[in-house]
Amino acid sequence: MSKDTVEQIKSRLNMIDVAEGYVKLQKAGKNFKALSPFTNEKTPSFFVSPDQGLYYCFSSGKGGDMFTFVQEMEGVDFAGALKILAKRAGVELSPQNPKLRDEREKLFAVLEMTTRYYEKNLRAQPQVIEYLKKRGITGVSAKAFRIGYAPEGWRGLHDYLLSRGFSSSLMEKAGLVVSSTKGYYDRFRGRIMFPIFNSSGIIVAFSGRIFSPSGANIEKTAKYVNSSETSLYNKSEILYGFDKAKQAIREKNLCVFVEGQIDLVLAHQAGTQNCVAVSGTALSKQHLSLIRRFTENLVFAFDADNAGVSAVKRGIDIAIEEGFETRVACIPQGQDPADIINEDVEKWKKIILNAEHIIDFYLNMLVVQPNSQRDAAQMVEKIILPYVVKLGSSISQAQFVSKITNKLGVVESSIWKELGKIKQKSPHIAPQDSEQIINNEKPKILSRKDIIKEKIKGVFYWQLGISDSEEKTNQLKEKYEAITGDKGFLVNDISPAEKGRLIFEAEIYCNQKESTQKQIDDLLLNLKKEILKEKSAELYQTLKQTENSFQLTQQQEADLLKQIQDTQREIDNLGSTIIL
Repeated sequence: MSKDTVEQIKSRLNMIDVAEGYVKLQKAGKNFKALSPFTNEKTPSFFVSPDQGLYYCFSSGKGGDMFTFVQEMEGVDFAGALKILAKRAGVELSPQNPKLRDEREKLFAVLEMTTRYYEKNLRAQPQVIEYLKKRGITGVSAKAFRIGYAPEGWRGLHDYLLSRGFSSSLMEKAGLVVSSTKGYYDRFRGRIMFPIFNSSGIIVAFSGRIFSPSGANIEKTAKYVNSSETSLYNKSEILYGFDKAKQAIREKNLCVFVEGQIDLVLAHQAGTQNCVAVSGTALSKQHLSLIRRFTENLVFAFDADNAGVSAVKRGIDIAIEEGFETRVACIPQGQDPADIINEDVEKWKKIILNAEHIIDFYLNMLVVQPNSQRDAAQMVEKIILPYVVKLGSSISQAQFVSKITNKLGVVESSIWKELGKIKQKSPHIAPQDSEQIINNEKPKILSRKDIIKEKIKGVFYWQLGISDSEEKTNQLKEKYEAITGDKGFLVNDISPAEKGRLIFEAEIYCNQKESTQKQIDDLLLNLKKEILKEKSAELYQTLKQTENSFQLTQQQEADLLKQIQDTQREIDNLGSTIIL
């Protein structure tokens, strides 16, 4: 899309117009403030600059322009935000291929018409309605999720859509019919239909659960049939229920994965609207990328049968590798989330609340199962330690190593030794100890130290623009360089847009405090603490990696321990000011 289109949108909308669609703004000097849409808070920490066209949220650390804001709020990529804002601004987006645009619109139209057809058929099927009631689904939920029914005939939908002016080839492209030597026939027959929506709430596909009032050939038919992939529907990118769950996921800072459509509908009905379901495929990195825009905390609430456990393991493997805080809800054997919700909604909520980290989940199984010590050790080695290796934090690894040591009654060094062996087999896995900041290009990795350095850079540029701050600016530069030894960071070239963002954030940050100088001093103090923490972690890691290989003399080990203690003492002496 051309830059002219973006500028057209910006000329017709400003950041205030966009933000007011999501939050209640109030004037704060030349800027505006509101309660954060990203976190639960009582004091406003979300600021918008009409002059800069930027926003910044102190409680979450998120900031940017109207496009990144819509990306955050709607869970879409840049192209999706562009489409939403263009529609609001009255700017027409003209793709390079007008035929492609026309076909997409026709696909959306035929899917919408199909949904209405299924909804109408459901109303004529009392047995299906009775089944949904027995499963606990209310009429309100059925309407909200637009549940319908595909009749048992071979060409009912095809002939209906044909009579409405849609071609057979378009139906096939939408994944609604299948072609054969005898012509076209309906893909979904004798099934309860669950429309699948994209993140903007537009229907792109279907999932159908078998339900034949006549009972014909049910045993020979797959329980679920999903749409084939189309130009609108990529199974690896779309989560069932996400369009309705995204705001609750952000508010609760948690995403709960369930296994099927009925589990999902009942979970939302029970008040846990932060639930989504993977439909027709395994959890993918693309799914997690979508979720990361709203939270990095996951709970898996799958059935306790073998298939459910296998699905949990596959999902958790990917989630941990991608740096998510991942827990497992302990579903009782022989039940699924739908059973629990129908039995007791509060019990369901408690199960989610008490979900365990996957490593704790397996460690607790060591107590439940009557295993010998040797069997327990083998389970730790084969199942638990690979998860420990995948953790993105050295501190988290150390915490779980301590738990494993206590559980098995072995020395800690033996666990670290086994971890070392696993790391050698998987050299690509390494702790990151970092925070991932998402933008509309490549993910940018920022540690806490780097975040503080960015804040200091913003204050530096902000003070440069104030006529009476030259002396303070020079003092800040000298103190920063004395702490870091970096003489280029504050003065290296950055883009005008990036500089504007940093200045806006610094201005808001400093103007909210009683003493600007105190806030600058706190930033510098916290930067020094982070540098010392990094040094301490590196020393500790060196000690752990070498103590089992006998590479250190007793004196060298004592020197390392003293350095660690001295560094920790220096950190403690700096105090406990928190600025982020």
